[in-house]
Amino acid sequence: MRFTSAGSSAIRWRGASGSRTGIADSNARVYGCCGELKIDAAGAISRLLEMGVQDYLLASSLLGVLAQRLVRRLCPNCRREIPFAGVDGQDPAWSQNGEAPRTVWEAVGCEACSGTGYLGRLGIFELLPATSEMCKIIVQRADAGSIRNLAVRLGMHLLRDDGWEKVRQGVTTLAEVLRVTREEM
Repeated sequence: MRFTSAGSSAIRWRGASGSRTGIADSNARVYGCCGELKIDAAGAISRLLEMGVQDYLLASSLLGVLAQRLVRRLCPNCRREIPFAGVDGQDPAWSQNGEAPRTVWEAVGCEACSGTGYLGRLGIFELLPATSEMCKIIVQRADAGSIRNLAVRLGMHLLRDDGWEKVRQGVTTLAEVLRVTREEM
């Protein structure tokens, strides 16, 4: 499986015989009057419906949708631990995933990373499986918010949740996670 863009959603579907037939990589950038918007897993389903895919065909053939974003990985040679001061507007993801960490890491810059503080990238992901309940609301042509709410109720972890975990592990910064997930708030 290969994903080419930093903000993409991949959709797996079943063929007529029930076998997995392929992956469609939906264009995750939609341009409008407000500039670039990024689509999460739930938004990819809505986008396919807007593009003219029949709701009953999508619901009967969908296996799941995987959304991903790439964040910059902190350089392990120069990253620095700092006290966590909190997030403006107190993000609800901290309360869902336990207590906020006492410390987080920040980028510093060294010779190994050419002074950027970052060395490579890593992905944050969300997987929306196509359950029977999900298929029912797809046939009802539910909007992305309703699909996302049902998926979260069924246990899906959002992009931002995966990002928070990477911040806790010290492999990326809070600023990076907020930068790539700002539309998913």
